[in-house]
Amino acid sequence: MRSCPICSHTLNGGGVRCPKCQSALTLWLNYEQYARQAYQSGLLRLRGNEPAAAADLLTQAVILAPDEPVYAAALGRVLGQLARYHEAAWVLERAYTQSGAPADQAALVRAQALAQAPAAPPEELAGQDEARPPVPPELPATDQPDAPEGVS
Repeated sequence: MRSCPICSHTLNGGGVRCPKCQSALTLWLNYEQYARQAYQSGLLRLRGNEPAAAADLLTQAVILAPDEPVYAAALGRVLGQLARYHEAAWVLERAYTQSGAPADQAALVRAQALAQAPAAPPEELAGQDEARPPVPPELPATDQPDAPEGVS
């Protein structure tokens, strides 16, 4: 349900003016259309296995339509896929507050748990401690200079 951005009157129809204050709503209707386009483009990028690009587009959708919990929920889930758990928890909390949907609550709880968990080492570094050569012991100090005199 939309409301007028000027007087907060609940808007039931698709008119271009608020029935209460007569403010033009065309700009706000364009924002909603742009948000919907960004959301749909973000979902396409996600299906194309481009989560970073999807996150950028979904962020645009949330900025343009901050009262649409579906956009925030999708953004929160993508941020979770990118291991940006603190951001995901913040966005999912907003989505759950707006929607009250159990799926948003479950995603929020998971993101909060992952945000508080200790960071795991990147996959490419996991298991390398065993394969790493031992560190050589300190060499004894000598009284000899590093380079002969006159050589720089």
